Amino acid sequence: MLSARGIAQERFIGQASTLPPDADSVEAGRGLVNAKTFAPEADNYVLLAASMASETAKEYTAEDGTYGVMTYCLTRQLSRAAKTKGPAPSSYRDIMDLVQKEVHDIYTSQFPQIVGRNSDKYLFGNQVKISTPYILASPSVRPGMASFPYAGVVAGVTSGSVYDVYAPGTALGGGVKPVAQVQASTVRVDGSDARILSGGPIAEGSRAVLKKRDFGNRTLRIALKIKSGDTVLPALRSALAKFPYIKETPTPQIANLVVSEEVSSLRILTPDGTPLSEKIEGKPAERALSAAAQVVKWANWFFELAQENPDSSLKIDLTLTHPKIAGDSRDVPLKQIGPADLILREGQAVVATITNRSTVPVYVYVLVLSSDRSIEVLFPPPNQSGSSNELEPGKPLPLTAKATLPSCLNLSKDSIKVIATTTPLQLTEYGQKGICDSVTASGGYDQLVHARNLDLVKTVSDWVTIRKVLEIQK
Repeated sequence: MLSARGIAQERFIGQASTLPPDADSVEAGRGLVNAKTFAPEADNYVLLAASMASETAKEYTAEDGTYGVMTYCLTRQLSRAAKTKGPAPSSYRDIMDLVQKEVHDIYTSQFPQIVGRNSDKYLFGNQVKISTPYILASPSVRPGMASFPYAGVVAGVTSGSVYDVYAPGTALGGGVKPVAQVQASTVRVDGSDARILSGGPIAEGSRAVLKKRDFGNRTLRIALKIKSGDTVLPALRSALAKFPYIKETPTPQIANLVVSEEVSSLRILTPDGTPLSEKIEGKPAERALSAAAQVVKWANWFFELAQENPDSSLKIDLTLTHPKIAGDSRDVPLKQIGPADLILREGQAVVATITNRSTVPVYVYVLVLSSDRSIEVLFPPPNQSGSSNELEPGKPLPLTAKATLPSCLNLSKDSIKVIATTTPLQLTEYGQKGICDSVTASGGYDQLVHARNLDLVKTVSDWVTIRKVLEIQK
């Protein structure tokens, strides 16, 4: 169950159940095997496309002739970048952010694309520009307001969340100061309005970085299996008290996470005992702070797991099957055990078949929420270009992936989550790293996967979600 409503005016986030990343993905190192793509499988490229496959690339008439509108805007932005003085040269993604905005202002039905692992490299160079996850921000016609024109509910934006806003093309990180700070107010399916808290003005194509997420009335329930006399317990409770959306429960069976005490260490588990962390060791105060930091990072993961639209008119189906392969001696019976819809051994294949049961076409996106706390896009592949993820009514879409355990876990219960929308989205290549990615556990907030709507529609589009649970064993 994803959520329970109506209890003490709070919406509770559903319990953990999570799909392992695939080691053979050509783009992110995780995801689909044998996914259909028209992009080259090598990783040393950047591909710029004038539009999505579902759109038409248009011409633009300037004073000196007629050009493809994307080519015209791209050459203008490259020329401007060459004349710009400063220590931080532009990356391909920096340029395309500006090109996308300029093209979209001319033709709202056309949105240029950039794909490829080299998207964050400096122009015509080999050095990678370290990129911080961000969404695009724009000025508003209303005084004291700004907007996120392409990021809304489906993108994970929540009312009350605070963002630092940087000038267009800013090299994020390294002590650069924001030009403004805003707070999301009205959040729609495909866009949001934000109130300017400080600073300004905000230019077109500015970059908004999540500073503090507001979870509203959703709460993350946590059970603490720690001896009452241990000094770790009060230190952990004190650290978690800073986050109002984290609530302690005495009943582990209804918790999202369980912090369990072991010999001179702590470990984070699901209610059924599935490990979600390695041993958290150190002095008592260090163990408490490290465990609290990991719990805070899990909140984003559970928020994405709980995203749903129960009032949607759309309907989709999702089935998981394991194709029998000759010579595979590690087969596991295809039956439900506990919350799992399918149980596999590491290395076995799984086919996720998505069927559109709606009366209208939908655009399909698949997220992987792995029990190492990572969130990644499984479909469409990040390096896909020229093909569409549009699914006609009644049509099935089979996706093949390989069951892979996160490197630091021996058992994984993972969720395959499908989001279907009536308007196309562009998922960025950013997700949330997991505990197995050698990321130091620290305080603060991880960035969720953000999406940008490709068409500025005046009517609110419909969307629906569905998920299935896959258990992976060694």
